[in-house]
Amino acid sequence: MHPSKILEIIGNFNSELIVKLVTKKCMKFKILILLFVTVIITNHIEAQSIAKKIQVSGYITDENNQPIKDAVILVDDMKMDTYINSKGFYKIKIPSNSKVIMVFSVGSGLKEHQFQGEATVNFIFPNNNNQQKKSVTTDDDKVDIGYGSTNKEELTSSVGVVNIDKNNTYRNIYEMIAGKVPGVVVSGRSITIRGLSSVNAGTEPLYVVNGSVTNSIDDIPPSDVDNISVLKGSSAAMYGSRGSNGVILINLKKAKKGN
Repeated sequence: MHPSKILEIIGNFNSELIVKLVTKKCMKFKILILLFVTVIITNHIEAQSIAKKIQVSGYITDENNQPIKDAVILVDDMKMDTYINSKGFYKIKIPSNSKVIMVFSVGSGLKEHQFQGEATVNFIFPNNNNQQKKSVTTDDDKVDIGYGSTNKEELTSSVGVVNIDKNNTYRNIYEMIAGKVPGVVVSGRSITIRGLSSVNAGTEPLYVVNGSVTNSIDDIPPSDVDNISVLKGSSAAMYGSRGSNGVILINLKKAKKGN
């Protein structure tokens, strides 16, 4: 075959090959552009959904229409920063897809509401005789409950207090807790909080030291401990699923003096 003919065939082959390669690249480019646009639209829709909030308001009172002053509001296990006025009125903004609104009070207990988009949700607690009592209390009568403090006489059964013997010399913090609160079992350096209907028995509770969650309390010197409280059941609701096995709150003396 003449050399010129061979060159002509090679040239035609390269041209066809180039056209195919360019076409394939264009298709891939179009697919990439389509995927990119799809991702942007999806993210935009999700962002709009997440950002959409609605206002919910109502009253938190007892049967005598008296406000529950120590109430804490949680939406889907998340504590809400809100103010409850002297009449028990509250107002919050929550995601439109919220499922459950809970109100917890140490003296009155827990109430739940399955949220279905209502603008007004009222919570009425049964009367609590402890709330009617008025007496002079000291710092020793106060108990930390994770978001403030309350009087020992107003505690529900879901809050336990570790009575620390200041004249006793403890080898470790676990000795301070052992045998002090019903349902709290200390075995060596392991703690479990058992309940009549607990399905999570045998697992460690959540440890909160000076307001911060910690994985271990092994290295806390007993001499540094100011007070210890134990939350279980409804009292641990503000910690969501993390508090499902109970919560042990520890306040250290140094932190108290620092405040």
